[in-house]
Amino acid sequence: MDYPQAQRAAIDVLDRNFQIIACAGSGKTRVVAARVVNIVRQGAANGIAPENTVAFTFTDKAAAELKDRITRVYQAEFGHVQGLAGMYVGTIHGFASTSCSGTRLRATLRPPRRSHRDSQP
Repeated sequence: MDYPQAQRAAIDVLDRNFQIIACAGSGKTRVVAARVVNIVRQGAANGIAPENTVAFTFTDKAAAELKDRITRVYQAEFGHVQGLAGMYVGTIHGFASTSCSGTRLRATLRPPRRSHRDSQP
């Protein structure tokens, strides 16, 4: 697929972060999906499975669209979607919730010990 130079840089340059700011319909999701697939490709070359890659967005609707786009780009490039099911694409609060739900959290609260000094001025 043809991308303008700035979009191509956002997809191909993986050694730094990019902030993508653009109006609706400008191709942000398409670029982010292509970047994620590129990250997965580079990870695979280094023995990193797709399920060890996460992609965050702000809303559930945007996450569903991003996941669909990633799947389509990956399918077009590799001819399969094997390994993508375990990759997290969603909101950061959803990721935190999923991460915490598998972990048993326990708080032990004990009342503070009181001594005779606590009652003195």
